[in-house]
Amino acid sequence: MQTIDFSFQVRKCQPELIAPANPTPYEFKQLSDIDDQQSLRFHAPFVNIYHHNPSLEGRDPVKVIIDTYMRYHLTGNISQ
Repeated sequence: MQTIDFSFQVRKCQPELIAPANPTPYEFKQLSDIDDQQSLRFHAPFVNIYHHNPSLEGRDPVKVIIDTYMRYHLTGNISQ
């Protein structure tokens, strides 16, 4: 059986604020009963792993991810 080397290098940089590409709409949304559950309110750090995409060959992966977060952001405030 052939073993595959999955080693890679990680370089940690300073945090960077990524602003939305468009203004965030100002609107109120009613929270559902599921949003009131304390067990669902937590912060979990994570690592994203992406499959190779040949159409992105030659593009900087960091810039691709930043551009995606700028267009498809999660923003806003939650208040009760």
